[in-house]
Amino acid sequence: MIDESKFMAQLSALDNALSVLGFRTVTDLLAASPAKGYVKLSKVLGKAIGYTDFSLAPANLHYLQLKEALLGGRYLYALRDSFVRCFLDEGRLRREGWGNTPSDVDMISAGSDWKADAKIVAEDCGLDVNCAVDKAWKLIWDLPPPKGWKPQSGDDPIIKNTIEEAFRGVDLTPRAG
Repeated sequence: MIDESKFMAQLSALDNALSVLGFRTVTDLLAASPAKGYVKLSKVLGKAIGYTDFSLAPANLHYLQLKEALLGGRYLYALRDSFVRCFLDEGRLRREGWGNTPSDVDMISAGSDWKADAKIVAEDCGLDVNCAVDKAWKLIWDLPPPKGWKPQSGDDPIIKNTIEEAFRGVDLTPRAG
């Protein structure tokens, strides 16, 4: 169960850190920080407001990216971008690429993080995208991407094509927010 007061405190700290660094939104920060995972960016944000022994929660950064995008009509691009950032947060995937790690655990972990936040944000906005999110992951997994694949942006053709195919015909108009 989410502790609402801790979540709100994290969001307030995140907003403060963005301001200290000169950004209005998470979207602005991410646009200025291509090919950086949420873990690395959350540490930068934490340091900006004096956190020395821990960072702001990377999941909150991911959540806000997707929420800003959904409310702003840019959800599919944010899904593509967030897939890359979740991929980059898995150290062995970032270093060795798809299919080059000792097991599938890193790939599954990256996909699980991406899928969970995509679903939660959409649900918070009154949408059910569970089937489309699952389909996008299945399409990527079933390809599979070439061994050693290391996507660097949401414009990677594998990511772009699979997410667009999975979401074809899905209404992404927020109903709550």
